[in-house]
Amino acid sequence: MVIEINSQVALFRDLLICIGSVRDGPELREKIRKVRRQCVESSKHAAAILLPAIKNDVAEGIPVDNQNFVHLVSCTQLLARELRKCRRLVCAMPVDMTEYYGE
Repeated sequence: MVIEINSQVALFRDLLICIGSVRDGPELREKIRKVRRQCVESSKHAAAILLPAIKNDVAEGIPVDNQNFVHLVSCTQLLARELRKCRRLVCAMPVDMTEYYGE
């Protein structure tokens, strides 16, 4: 689960690198949007699975040393950084998506 999120964040980062290049266009922006949503949904799902067990351990006085949780936190920090980067890039280099969506 966390490995999947890590891979998705890496793909998201790789796609962001292409913004502003010759590969940039409506198709790339749509792929970025889809991967971004997958990353966020996967992170939410993983948190929903891991957090109840972590909360129980903390309530019982057990220190948080769950490796999956530690990796999830790291991945979500990386995702947050890439999401901020995505917003800055998309605002700085907008692409007209009306033809892509057929409007």
